[in-house]
Amino acid sequence: MSEDCHIVWKGSRRGPYTSKDIELMLRTGAASRLAEIEWRGRLLGITEFLEESGSEVPPPAPQPAPQRNRATASTHPSDILSLRRARPARGNLLPVTLFGMAMAVLSVVFSPWLVLPVALATGIFLLTRRAGVHAGLVLIPAILLLLFQFPRQLADPQVASTQAPSAPAPSNQATATPMELTELHKSTRPAVVDIIALDKSSNPQSSGSGFFISPNEIVTNFHVIGKADSIGVILADGSETVCTAVRYLDKDRDLAVLVTRKASTHQLALETSRIEEGERIAVIGSPLGLDGTLSEGIVSAVRKNDDMIEFIQISAPISPGSSGSPVVNRFGKVVGVATMIFTEGQSLNFAVSSRELQQLLKSPPLKP
Repeated sequence: MSEDCHIVWKGSRRGPYTSKDIELMLRTGAASRLAEIEWRGRLLGITEFLEESGSEVPPPAPQPAPQRNRATASTHPSDILSLRRARPARGNLLPVTLFGMAMAVLSVVFSPWLVLPVALATGIFLLTRRAGVHAGLVLIPAILLLLFQFPRQLADPQVASTQAPSAPAPSNQATATPMELTELHKSTRPAVVDIIALDKSSNPQSSGSGFFISPNEIVTNFHVIGKADSIGVILADGSETVCTAVRYLDKDRDLAVLVTRKASTHQLALETSRIEEGERIAVIGSPLGLDGTLSEGIVSAVRKNDDMIEFIQISAPISPGSSGSPVVNRFGKVVGVATMIFTEGQSLNFAVSSRELQQLLKSPPLKP
């Protein structure tokens, strides 16, 4: 068959393609099985299209085994012996010697039990390199200072207490430390999914984002799945599953918690402490179907509507398709769920607070 076809996916229309093109895209994963095919004036599911067009999806071609790069590997005996006999030039040891001497001198200012071992280790390293003069320049002052400092520490215990490093101040984020955006994206992205709302004929109605809070529970917005007859879920690794139940549904909070057939090993934790204005946040979702999109901003304000439901105003840009995306702080904890934007202004984006999600999770779940 050589008639032109179009792929309809997440509200967009791509093409034209031939049936062979579509077979290739299905085989390589460039086209999703949740997409539809526009052919001869009709919208068909993938299965219907393949049956009516007489096409079939061939199995993926076997991947060739990776070949070893022999240019970077050498097993010649002469090469191994040359590596074993290699010694750094005597001039290369000068920075090491200066470092060791500096450590020995700094032991007078700082605790000798922290600095002197570094100087002694440096001197021993120089001895293994057969640099006796360099080793002596480090070891002699280190040993003399050690003999001077040791009696002083025993005679005046307060010296050790005043020179000991102070303990770090306790953090309200337990032992967590703020992450850079690259690390934050890597740790958060595997828990974020695409949500596809389907009608009775399995045609896409709307799409949004969501994230796992437990192995089989996904959080998204009420307005993403409110009118769906069935719900498809695309995980971060590209695999697909379906929603088997709706556990929580709250129209006023615009929240929904779904149960999925396929479990995930990646989940996001909810922030339990107070959300501060000016706190840096990031949003990971699928605006306009562009999955895995990361945007950064701050918490502009924390507000409540007429129903006393808490929302956070954020400066991170969101778009249609971002609904249900997690809004996370620099510790990777969810502070909100992206829900709406005000198009009349700039950077007027809103997320329902994670506190509202925690309150919803405390209520009785929906009956199956």
